[in-house]
Amino acid sequence: MRQTALRQRHSVKQERASRQTQKRQRKAQQQAASESAQTRAVEELDMGRREYVPSLSVVFRLLALMRVCGALLAPLQDCDEVYNYWEPLHFVQFGTGKQTWEYAPQYALRSYAYLRVHDAVIWAMHFVFGFAGKAQAFYALRVGL
Repeated sequence: MRQTALRQRHSVKQERASRQTQKRQRKAQQQAASESAQTRAVEELDMGRREYVPSLSVVFRLLALMRVCGALLAPLQDCDEVYNYWEPLHFVQFGTGKQTWEYAPQYALRSYAYLRVHDAVIWAMHFVFGFAGKAQAFYALRVGL
């Protein structure tokens, strides 16, 4: 009787141990399944994403837009920019305006050749785009430079 009682206790302990082992195995399987499901979900999301690489046309358009905005919105930064280049260029184009002493014939420190290049750009834009006003010519040159 004693042996049967010992055997019963031993079998009960074995059953408990096997149940605990089964619980651990089920728990590990559930964790593995949830981790693999999460991994699969992340992989599916990653597969749906592609790295965006803009075409050369898009890049060119964005750079052109930035250039036009900068030319139209940026103020003139320096008085020398106005009196050494814009005013003499206006004088060359329209025959009126201020002629600075550097460009005056008696001193001739600066040449009109540099301004003639800009004048040619403005006239080319005038014929291509039909700019008629002075302000349009001014901003066209700023965009073109």
